[in-house]
Amino acid sequence: MTSKETDLYRQRILADLCAGRGARGQWKYVRDGEVRRLFDLSLDQHEQADFSYKHPEILQRLMKEFDEWNGQMLPRPPARR
Repeated sequence: MTSKETDLYRQRILADLCAGRGARGQWKYVRDGEVRRLFDLSLDQHEQADFSYKHPEILQRLMKEFDEWNGQMLPRPPARR
């Protein structure tokens, strides 16, 4: 992977994390307010099936990783009106 490709990859990850999404391999974690979802992108690329009840250990791991990352970030500024 070139330096430019690496930078673009990191920017994509950062954008996903800022939007409350995180991915690790085939799994994608999505946080929408109080709702937490887990998608298996190897089986469901359109993110229609929530696997959070079938694989709670993976959901918990991704939630922990996201929360650790998010705890290092500055607070999100209030929305402009």
